[in-house]
Amino acid sequence: MVPHCPQLLLLFDCHINVEISTGLGTVKYLSKYIYKGPDRATIKISGGMQNEIKAHLDGHFIGPTEACWKIFEFNIHRELPAVQCLPIYLPNEHYVNFHVHQTVNEVLARQNVEKTQLTAWFDYNSAHDDGLGFTYWQFPQHYTWNTKNKSWYPRQYARVIGRMYFVLSSKGEQFFLQLLLTIFEGKKS
Repeated sequence: MVPHCPQLLLLFDCHINVEISTGLGTVKYLSKYIYKGPDRATIKISGGMQNEIKAHLDGHFIGPTEACWKIFEFNIHRELPAVQCLPIYLPNEHYVNFHVHQTVNEVLARQNVEKTQLTAWFDYNSAHDDGLGFTYWQFPQHYTWNTKNKSWYPRQYARVIGRMYFVLSSKGEQFFLQLLLTIFEGKKS
């Protein structure tokens, strides 16, 4: 026996459950239907070459809640706190980005091509005393990197964690000694 209301059945010409639900179970009961997926699935197993893109599109299901989330352009995920990667290298061994059509002379002639987050950290600490208490990886927690000006500025809001790129141990002890010496001399000046 299912509780029902004859007037609603005639009015809407469909089956309607009529129940009074109270308590915390109500939230679970309602959300079960809101986030409910499809009632059936079709699976086809075949041999030979498969088109992975077609298989993904055919098998991918976007429910009503995910569709609304994407339509309203809400973030699917985010990282809290944000992580800022910090380059670490020896003098004159940093990465330089360039376009394929540029020559070496054009790349080297660019303004501030030698300035990176690491060298700007040295420059900031030599010009200001307020950042001397922070190590290189702690610096992004208190300062923000401006890519346009290639310089550090005191952070106004938001929390950020600094993480240095991984350095392979195959570089050898000499690399690490040179790196420590460079950092120590940069902090001193």
